[in-house]
Amino acid sequence: MFNQCSGITYNVTHTSVLINNTVDNELNEWKENLDSILKKSTIQEDALKPLIQLLVHAIAPSKSYLLRHRDAVENKEDYIDLLLVISNTCTKPFAEMEPVLEMAYLKNKKVSCSLHQEANLKYALSKGHLFYTLSIRPQNLIYEKDDSVLPGVSENQLKEVKARSWEIFSFYLNNAQQAYAFATNGNLPYTAFAAFLLHQAVEYIFRGVLLSLNGYEKKTHEIKVLKKHLRRCAPQLLDIFPDDTEEEKSLLLVLENVYLDARYNTSFTITDSHFNELQLRVKLLIAKAVTITENVLGKAVLHK
Repeated sequence: MFNQCSGITYNVTHTSVLINNTVDNELNEWKENLDSILKKSTIQEDALKPLIQLLVHAIAPSKSYLLRHRDAVENKEDYIDLLLVISNTCTKPFAEMEPVLEMAYLKNKKVSCSLHQEANLKYALSKGHLFYTLSIRPQNLIYEKDDSVLPGVSENQLKEVKARSWEIFSFYLNNAQQAYAFATNGNLPYTAFAAFLLHQAVEYIFRGVLLSLNGYEKKTHEIKVLKKHLRRCAPQLLDIFPDDTEEEKSLLLVLENVYLDARYNTSFTITDSHFNELQLRVKLLIAKAVTITENVLGKAVLHK
């Protein structure tokens, strides 16, 4: 339940919406702080700064955190995640704040934002929730309206949480690797069933990453749905099945259809080109998921 404080994620990019010139000293100080932080990011500063100004001015969060998800595998542009903490004294429903987030929505899938209720956040931190434990840290803070204190986590507690999370991920990783091995060993009589196993490998990886890095289990077999939830904790994985061109949409549709059709539709077939491409993508997905999870949890700690 911890990561369901809002369930809202919107993609944003360049926006011409700016707050007016009658800003107070507090906001001016925040803008100066933001300038120094953004200079360290690969995201285009002019695309991000107006957005954050808009969100802080319109939503008035008690705190704001900026997270960068780096793609250590392909060295691509960072994914940016803006976490807005809403004070317990705020009586406005999250649903009424959604239009502000919708105003920020344009084209850039590298940036998203979400709302998190302060009481829920404090409870999650007190329980050692991994995502919030790693995210709600001083180095990620870009705006603070009040001096309210969020719970901290000791190094021993953090190690325990990481170890438990790696154990969860390893379970799903093992299942994914076995499904991939059976699908690609060439001994299966039907290509359709092999394709089904590839779907299972993708599902295992997505579920494992989502549960181990975000503490959230989404009970669905739809890859598109799992992808949406992964945006919070491992957006780098979305690049493997991007769904951003007609060709990519076609490949993802094949993968989605495999789950039912490969087992129950006697006339279902899959082309060699689609099957071979899925094999390559799933192999990359498994390897990249391991790298991302090790980077988040600490490879040296997990394998010593």
